[in-house]
Amino acid sequence: MTEYVLKIEHEGWIELVLNQPETRNAITGPLGEQLADSIQAVDADSTTRLLMLRGAEGAFCSGLNLKEFNRISNRLGVGPIPRYMSVASQLS
Repeated sequence: MTEYVLKIEHEGWIELVLNQPETRNAITGPLGEQLADSIQAVDADSTTRLLMLRGAEGAFCSGLNLKEFNRISNRLGVGPIPRYMSVASQLS
């Protein structure tokens, strides 16, 4: 299984690294799912005081991968991104 989100643990804080540099870390269905799972796991850990997000290889995130989103949306009628968006909206 490809790790689209790397978790680096530090004392009292967690670093999540978006790891899809070939697309400048664009949000895809699998990356969004792994990121949502990772954020929820960090949120459930009472010992973590800080969550830092960054992207691999010089780019944070180029946004939503529109090629994949359009392909999946056309096939399913809806995209796989809503869960990620729901979790991401809780970050503030």
